[in-house]
Amino acid sequence: MVDDIEQAQVDAKVIDALKDGNEAQKQMQRFFDLDQIEQLMEDSADSIAYQQEVSELIGTPIMDRGIEEEAEKELEEMLSGMDEEEPPIKLSDVPQEPLSGKLPSVP
Repeated sequence: MVDDIEQAQVDAKVIDALKDGNEAQKQMQRFFDLDQIEQLMEDSADSIAYQQEVSELIGTPIMDRGIEEEAEKELEEMLSGMDEEEPPIKLSDVPQEPLSGKLPSVP
């Protein structure tokens, strides 16, 4: 019998919770119009599609791989040509005879 009373109390609480949930749902339905929700979902889908397109554009390489390889080859040729075109460094003449006189003494 005690179990029956406890079960009836639990059932009553469940029914009250269902009533409260239904009332909350009805209030939400009054607050939101289905057309507004559909428009919101369409806008969200459009925003997501736009963001994906931007991400794809950012991820796309600017140069074609063939153009990039050609540019690297041209740079290597330019750098190797720089070494050949530099004039040799001219050093000052060094006397061949020994120095005359004494060097100062160092403490």
